[in-house]
Amino acid sequence: MRLLIDGLSFESQTATDARNAMTPEQLAEALRHAEPERGRWSRTEMLLADIEYRLRVLVWQQHGKGDKPEAPKRPGIGVARASKSISTAAFDYLRRLRERTANE
Repeated sequence: MRLLIDGLSFESQTATDARNAMTPEQLAEALRHAEPERGRWSRTEMLLADIEYRLRVLVWQQHGKGDKPEAPKRPGIGVARASKSISTAAFDYLRRLRERTANE
Protein backbone atom coordinates (compact mmCIF):
# COMPACT_ATOMS: atom_id res chain seq x y z
CA MET A 1 0.00 0.00 0.00
CA ARG A 2 2.84 2.40 0.87
CA LEU A 3 4.40 1.89 -2.57
CA LEU A 4 1.07 2.73 -4.16
CA ILE A 5 0.71 5.95 -2.15
CA ASP A 6 4.34 6.99 -2.75
CA GLY A 7 3.74 6.69 -6.49
CA LEU A 8 0.82 9.10 -6.49
CA SER A 9 1.17 12.74 -7.37
CA PHE A 10 0.85 15.23 -4.54
CA GLU A 11 -2.48 16.42 -5.91
CA SER A 12 -4.11 12.96 -6.21
CA GLN A 13 -7.27 12.37 -4.20
CA THR A 14 -5.83 9.28 -2.48
CA ALA A 15 -2.72 11.16 -1.33
CA THR A 16 -4.90 14.06 -0.19
CA ASP A 17 -7.16 11.67 1.74
CA ALA A 18 -4.13 10.06 3.39
CA ARG A 19 -2.80 13.49 4.45
CA ASN A 20 -6.23 14.57 5.70
CA ALA A 21 -6.46 11.43 7.85
CA MET A 22 -3.25 12.34 9.70
CA THR A 23 -3.34 14.06 13.06
CA PRO A 24 -1.57 17.45 13.27
CA GLU A 25 1.24 15.76 15.19
CA GLN A 26 1.67 13.05 12.54
CA LEU A 27 1.65 15.67 9.79
CA ALA A 28 4.24 17.80 11.62
CA GLU A 29 6.46 14.75 12.10
CA ALA A 30 6.14 13.78 8.43
CA LEU A 31 7.03 17.34 7.35
CA ARG A 32 10.11 17.33 9.58
CA HIS A 33 11.44 14.35 7.63
CA ALA A 34 10.30 15.52 4.20
CA GLU A 35 12.92 15.49 1.47
CA PRO A 36 11.44 17.37 -1.51
CA GLU A 37 14.47 16.58 -3.64
CA ARG A 38 13.54 12.87 -3.43
CA GLY A 39 9.87 13.28 -4.34
CA ARG A 40 8.16 13.20 -7.69
CA TRP A 41 7.61 16.63 -9.17
CA SER A 42 5.76 17.38 -12.36
CA ARG A 43 7.44 19.39 -15.09
CA THR A 44 5.22 22.32 -14.12
CA GLU A 45 6.38 22.17 -10.49
CA MET A 46 10.02 22.06 -11.63
CA LEU A 47 9.51 25.10 -13.87
CA LEU A 48 7.68 27.02 -11.15
CA ALA A 49 10.47 26.32 -8.66
CA ASP A 50 13.03 27.52 -11.21
CA ILE A 51 11.07 30.70 -11.97
CA GLU A 52 10.60 31.43 -8.27
CA TYR A 53 14.31 31.00 -7.61
CA ARG A 54 15.31 33.18 -10.56
CA LEU A 55 12.95 35.93 -9.38
CA ARG A 56 14.46 35.82 -5.89
CA VAL A 57 17.96 36.09 -7.40
CA LEU A 58 16.85 39.01 -9.60
CA VAL A 59 15.44 40.90 -6.59
CA TRP A 60 18.61 40.11 -4.63
CA GLN A 61 20.79 41.43 -7.47
CA GLN A 62 18.79 44.64 -7.74
CA HIS A 63 18.72 45.38 -4.04
CA GLY A 64 21.95 43.68 -2.95
CA LYS A 65 20.73 42.90 0.54
CA GLY A 66 21.88 39.79 2.38
CA ASP A 67 23.27 36.58 0.98
CA LYS A 68 22.40 35.19 -2.43
CA PRO A 69 19.15 33.20 -2.21
CA GLU A 70 19.50 29.45 -1.90
CA ALA A 71 18.04 27.36 -4.72
CA PRO A 72 15.10 25.18 -3.69
CA LYS A 73 15.75 21.46 -3.36
CA ARG A 74 14.28 19.64 -6.34
CA PRO A 75 14.32 16.03 -7.54
CA GLY A 76 17.22 15.30 -9.87
CA ILE A 77 18.99 18.57 -9.08
CA GLY A 78 22.29 17.93 -7.36
CA VAL A 79 22.83 19.11 -3.84
CA ALA A 80 26.11 20.87 -3.12
CA ARG A 81 28.44 18.59 -1.23
CA ALA A 82 29.94 19.71 2.02
CA SER A 83 33.58 20.62 1.79
CA LYS A 84 36.06 18.43 3.59
CA SER A 85 37.19 19.71 6.94
CA ILE A 86 40.83 20.01 7.88
CA SER A 87 42.47 18.65 10.98
CA THR A 88 42.98 20.79 14.06
CA ALA A 89 46.75 20.69 13.52
CA ALA A 90 46.36 21.97 9.95
CA PHE A 91 43.99 24.69 11.12
CA ASP A 92 46.45 25.81 13.82
CA TYR A 93 49.29 25.86 11.28
CA LEU A 94 47.28 28.03 8.89
CA ARG A 95 46.28 30.37 11.72
CA ARG A 96 49.93 30.80 12.83
CA LEU A 97 50.99 31.36 9.22
CA ARG A 98 48.31 34.02 8.76
CA GLU A 99 49.32 35.76 12.00
CA ARG A 100 53.00 35.69 11.04
CA THR A 101 52.38 37.17 7.58
CA ALA A 102 50.06 39.81 9.06
CA ASN A 103 52.83 40.95 11.45
CA GLU A 104 55.44 41.29 8.71
